[in-house]
Amino acid sequence: MFRRLAKNDGECDSPTAPKKQIRISPVVVKDDERYMDTVLHELLHAGCWSLDEEFVSEYARVAAKTLHRLGFRLTDEPGY
Repeated sequence: MFRRLAKNDGECDSPTAPKKQIRISPVVVKDDERYMDTVLHELLHAGCWSLDEEFVSEYARVAAKTLHRLGFRLTDEPGY
């Protein structure tokens, strides 16, 4: 599964895929801000597939940086 993610931090299935999934490389989990950036990036794709890649990347980067500066961090036990 992660072989394809070697070049990307994450990926999101297209809206037409059955049982859609978002996949995040385990490499990014070690860095809170990068992980948030990747999750936000893929959630934006999942929520609105037609958004421009440049917009998705910039928004996710700014949002992750802002959340990180506000103190949001990973915990040992995810809340989901």
